[in-house]
Amino acid sequence: MRYLRNYTFLLLLLCSGLQVAAQKNTAHTVFNFINHPSSARMTAMGGTLVGMHDKDVTIAWFNPAVLHENMSGQISFNYDILFSGIGSGYVGFAQQIKKTGMTFHGAVQMMNYGTFQETDQFSNTLGSFKGQDLGFAIGAARTLNEHWSIGLNFKYLHSALEQYSSSGLSSDVGAMYHSKARRFSIGIVARNAGTQLSTYTGESKGKLPFELQAGLVKRLKHLPLQYSLTYRNLESWNITYKDPNAVKQTDFLGQPLKESPKFVQILDNFGRHLTLGAEFLLGKKENFSIRLGYSHLLKREMNVSPYRSLTGFSYGFGFKVKQFKLDLGRSTTHMAGAMTHFTLCTQMNEFRKRAGAP
Repeated sequence: MRYLRNYTFLLLLLCSGLQVAAQKNTAHTVFNFINHPSSARMTAMGGTLVGMHDKDVTIAWFNPAVLHENMSGQISFNYDILFSGIGSGYVGFAQQIKKTGMTFHGAVQMMNYGTFQETDQFSNTLGSFKGQDLGFAIGAARTLNEHWSIGLNFKYLHSALEQYSSSGLSSDVGAMYHSKARRFSIGIVARNAGTQLSTYTGESKGKLPFELQAGLVKRLKHLPLQYSLTYRNLESWNITYKDPNAVKQTDFLGQPLKESPKFVQILDNFGRHLTLGAEFLLGKKENFSIRLGYSHLLKREMNVSPYRSLTGFSYGFGFKVKQFKLDLGRSTTHMAGAMTHFTLCTQMNEFRKRAGAP
């Protein structure tokens, strides 16, 4: 009976992802806020983290298969400060329901774009309005055996700008393999498979930012370090974007510069698929962490030529004080500035233990 439930749940996952094969990656997509990092830890380690198997409920927004019984009772509050009054928030909670043999989570993600000035065609000020995006998720994961688990997310998405609004549905289907003996884990997930239910002004429906991701995390044996490697956009090889409005570069004689060799272009495109992260775990109980990350895709798409900058690089730290864990992550998204992410996380079960609850 147990195996029947497992395979029934797996069948549900496969059925929910039927439209995966029908969707293609595109630069013109809607509800892109659902790809925003859900925690300061994720921001510090490159912006995506689908292969990490530990007690971090925020990763379930990206890969629901990371959920397991040790996350039960965990709640996480996150806020991200971006540019020009734009802010992003995330709240996630996990709970195991033993009767079902699954661990569930619920989450809310918000992107607030601030206040805009409303004017008419003659630039006369009429007032002001706001814009924001909201995402609500409920998901679950089942542990199949000592190493494997599978998970599923359902999300309702809503976007509002002045009097215009749009809504949509999306789902994530993920699987996770982990080995304590070998100190590594691998996750794979099909993200953002869904549809736009309603559009802003009755125009044709847009596509969601569907993506296949695979991630690996390895803990070193003789060093307090674990590193992550995430491969993005498995469904599409060429993700290079060429700006049609870009000014052609010339040498000192005014002659156009030659394009990079084909091999260099291939390496550049391959690098855009990769996100790298590292986490140093310090202290006897590993209560202090230092994190670094790099996204070549962010570097190439947001860099301003010919200037050099730290765009694409990220860093952060975290520490635990009693029942609370505090994290800070900072990512240089453009030479004009960076975004700063804060996380406050706690395990509700620890409070019950201290209170002597059964």
